[in-house]
Amino acid sequence: MIRNNLMRAITYAANKHRDQVRKVDKTPFIAHPYRVAMLLQEHDCDAEIVIAALLHDTVEDTDCTFEEIEHLFGGGVKTYVDYVTELDKHVPWKERKEHSIEAFKSVPYDVKLLIAADKIDNLQSMIDQEMVHGEAMCTTLSAQEKNKSGITARFSHQSQRTWQMMSGTHSFICFRHYSKNLLKVT
Repeated sequence: MIRNNLMRAITYAANKHRDQVRKVDKTPFIAHPYRVAMLLQEHDCDAEIVIAALLHDTVEDTDCTFEEIEHLFGGGVKTYVDYVTELDKHVPWKERKEHSIEAFKSVPYDVKLLIAADKIDNLQSMIDQEMVHGEAMCTTLSAQEKNKSGITARFSHQSQRTWQMMSGTHSFICFRHYSKNLLKVT
């Protein structure tokens, strides 16, 4: 049953994100949630959090609803997706990020792993694109996006504090190893 739900989630997420591409390199967006899910799967995370990773951007970026996720994948997956879904995009960017930072302090451990895997994949994508496009990659970002660095730095600081709280756990050790290897760009 779990395998069927995972396969169904892959198809569902691919259909929901079918017309979306990444900002810089224009690769199909579905690669991002798939990589996040596979990172969690590699580290033996529970099937529900892996499925939630596949669906983590569907409510935020598509016509998907929480009710639809609950109906198709269950209340646990819906709850995980709800934790990581940002406020409505009509809310100013800075306010959405501040809300995410505050919420991050009290989310369950599995959600912290999902958030960490999401950030690791975003970082990996940025490193990959910088290696391909060099500094020209930055010219594709709007001035508004370039001004987000203060919030991003604060979120990174909060993530580091959370990582410290989680240190010593098996999943933390795996993610720390992966992150260190990721940052060794030659």
